[in-house]
Amino acid sequence: MSSQELCILLESLLALLETNNDERAKKVIENAIRRIDKSQKD
Repeated sequence: MSSQELCILLESLLALLETNNDERAKKVIENAIRRIDKSQKD
């Protein structure tokens, strides 16, 4: 994940948290973790 992608992800998470959309923020984090794990295994 590039630094630009990470910034976009963090901005998205911040927006979700600011709008009290905690469950969606959790899903975004879980998907990001899976993506990072998958890329490290390749």
